[in-house]
Amino acid sequence: EAFGRLNEIMKSGTVRLIGAVCYVTYDGCALLEANIDMFKTPRSFFIAGYNDISSIGAINDLCRQAPGKFYFHGIARKGSEDWEGHFQPGLMHDKLIYAEGEREATVWVGSHNLTHNALLGVNIESATITTGEKEHPFFRQVRQHLESIRHESFEGPAQ
Repeated sequence: EAFGRLNEIMKSGTVRLIGAVCYVTYDGCALLEANIDMFKTPRSFFIAGYNDISSIGAINDLCRQAPGKFYFHGIARKGSEDWEGHFQPGLMHDKLIYAEGEREATVWVGSHNLTHNALLGVNIESATITTGEKEHPFFRQVRQHLESIRHESFEGPAQ
């Protein structure tokens, strides 16, 4: 089951915890809430897809628990294919978690969304977990990628 392993990885992020996942439902919100204190730290944030599958109300609850730390990627009107301001239509399809400790970082990347089926072993999913020196170019690129997604996202809560 991915829930337990992802929770372990998130808890290893004693300095910073960042991530972006396309679909986040109630079970995913439970995982994020279990790590809410880490999301309150400087430079930590999480981006969820703003779409018809994500549990927007539950993610909004996380926004209220950790103001300024939870973002939504997507157009401003749920279900629309129209452009809204600077938000482009299309899907942020990442499934990426970055947990940073004092010297090392761990990255989880795979096919898992933060949904019941993905987290609790109903789906057949795959992931790779990489741990190493946080200043290695790989980890810097992961951080830059997540920051670029945040730049395209809007801060929650969403409507």
